[in-house]
Amino acid sequence: MTVRLAQPKSFLHSLFLIAQHHGISTQQFCQRLSIDQKTITDTERTTSRELVIAAYQLVLEHTDDEFLGIGTTKMPRGTVRLMIKLAQHDKTLNQALKSINSVLRISQAPISLQVRHHQGVVTWRFLASVTQPSFYSIITIIQMGLFYHLLSLLTQKEVLLENISFSEPRPPNFSDFQFLFQRDLKFDQCEFSISIKQEWLKLPIHCNYQELKQHLDVPLGLISYALDTYGIIRQVKDILVLSQHQLPSLSAVATTLNMSVRTLQRKLDRECVTYQTLKDNIRQEKAFFYIENTDKSMEHIAQRCGFKEVSSFTRAFIRWTGSSPSKYQLAIQKIG
Repeated sequence: MTVRLAQPKSFLHSLFLIAQHHGISTQQFCQRLSIDQKTITDTERTTSRELVIAAYQLVLEHTDDEFLGIGTTKMPRGTVRLMIKLAQHDKTLNQALKSINSVLRISQAPISLQVRHHQGVVTWRFLASVTQPSFYSIITIIQMGLFYHLLSLLTQKEVLLENISFSEPRPPNFSDFQFLFQRDLKFDQCEFSISIKQEWLKLPIHCNYQELKQHLDVPLGLISYALDTYGIIRQVKDILVLSQHQLPSLSAVATTLNMSVRTLQRKLDRECVTYQTLKDNIRQEKAFFYIENTDKSMEHIAQRCGFKEVSSFTRAFIRWTGSSPSKYQLAIQKIG
């Protein structure tokens, strides 16, 4: 069985709005994805990665533009394919990224990267040129996600982020963003950017273009492929995300991933993380999400987070934040 990871509901909704901007009706959108309208608007349900990619593909085919028709210029289909074709012949990640940047410049793509080095860290600032400011965030985040996961695909290693920044205020669906980047997120910054340690740039290129090319017709699918191939932490966390009530055991997760418990444990050990830590992280992310985005009772939220008793949930939440969930909820309501 192949595990399909969840993506933030906000991504599906944003792609739906872009589709509407291009004249794709709600009925057409829902029929193409085989969903009902509630799937788009229901903030309490996670949605599969396949749906997000299918929504992206729908707009991609309609606009024939890898920037989804919202840039001041087009990013012709095949741009990402050309990036990888060129980069596969480079020796190091640093050289490959220069090749990618040259493709962006030559194609006059509506996204540009500004690179800076400081104290052993390299940062890429993403600058998008869009016709509709309301779409700036979603298209920039998609490009950041593609760029980040290309690092792993080119090196066949899970390259770890040092930092990721967004120039927008902290959104209501803050916890959702962690599903894509899996690192601490900083909002209200002066830029959209990602950073890695400079030492990653020395990694040799081990890109298998023949293996990747089947995913290149729909570039967003590269993120899916990278997560499946190099992101064991992400795979485990998103299985936990899709669990509606009681979180599964380590054995159950291993079965879902088609591997033995020993193999899964060994993979997690290599990432210096325990299964219990991942469970606690997901419980915390779910708790923040439901408190920030719904008006459900604490009993309901506790169950959704995998707690049998509200008292156990309350103790855990105080340990995470220093505040009870009810006090945290009141503070969020005052901010809103």
